[in-house]
Amino acid sequence: MRPSARLALTRSLAAIGAIGCATTRRGAPSASPLSVPLAASSIPSGYGIQLRVQGTAEIRDDWLYVVVPQGAIRTLQGKAPAWDLLLRAGLATCTGGREWKVVSESRAARLAPLVGFTRDSSMLDTTSRAFRDTLRLDFGVPRGTRLDRAWVVFDLAWPISNVMATYTLATGTPLVPSAPQVEPSRVADVRCRD
Repeated sequence: MRPSARLALTRSLAAIGAIGCATTRRGAPSASPLSVPLAASSIPSGYGIQLRVQGTAEIRDDWLYVVVPQGAIRTLQGKAPAWDLLLRAGLATCTGGREWKVVSESRAARLAPLVGFTRDSSMLDTTSRAFRDTLRLDFGVPRGTRLDRAWVVFDLAWPISNVMATYTLATGTPLVPSAPQVEPSRVADVRCRD
């Protein structure tokens, strides 16, 4: 390739790169990402497997990134195999009245390695096992989602006698500055008011 052609190609690629850095994939200017603290806990509760998580949620373009550097798991009583203990993060939003549903969710993350368990040694007991590493989950935000009426949830699942037991923990953290901080147990009542 001639030096002049190489220079022209380099300038073109630099211009394309500059345009790509300044816009989102829809072509609109990128806004600064909104990062909010979040926390959820079922410790103490009557759930057989209990969870506590603390971290941040960041909305960037059409994605929500959940980063959980602090967390713990334990059982309510006795022992339980923990290798197949799975956690997903999701986006819940109002569907009408005080009803809600999860409209997007992350892949399932196996929690046992986060607390130092191996496949051969993964019996969970009543001792709280702290996360040894950061949990990172992400998922898309569907177009048209009203973030003032949405919140992050965590869905914990584990097998019991060939059936998956699950429960969902809500966070009361607002995803936009105009939405109020609420107790997780009341988030649907507050955010889903008509």
